[in-house]
Parts: sequence; C-alpha cells; structure tokens
Amino acid sequence: MSSKHYASLHSVKIKAETQTIVESVSANIHHGDKIGLVGSNGSGKTTILKALADLRPISDGSIERYGTIWYMPQLDLKLF
Repeated sequence: MSSKHYASLHSVKIKAETQTIVESVSANIHHGDKIGLVGSNGSGKTTILKALADLRPISDGSIERYGTIWYMPQLDLKLF
C-alpha cells in the first residue's frame, strides 16, 4: 500500500436542515486502497460518498482530494 493520500476526511459533519446525517467522520484513503462502507439503511453511507465526490456539501470539517473522485449511483435494473 502506498503512503500517498488520495483523499482525507477530517471531522466531517453533514446536516440536512436540522437533522445531523453524518457526525465526526475522519478517514484517510490511500492510492490503491479498496474500501467499503458498511452500515444499516439510512446510516449515511451514500451521503459520505456523495460528499467525497463533491456532490453534496458538508456542514463542518474538511475533505481534501488529491485527484478526481467519481460517484456512480446504483442502477434500477427493473427499468431495463
């Protein structure tokens, strides 16, 4: 594993109106890492990914990106 950071999240907090969706998430993702987010429905997994890809604003903390991060939503295969 390379020690070069690809992205860093520092005490990230994400709110929707008055509800806190994600609170105090910190992580370093290194080039070549394979990561997974595990949690129950509604726990903020997709919200974190969208914030990481700069598709959703954060309320507090910071995200540093050292490259382009893409987010690809799930496809509803029932439509095909």
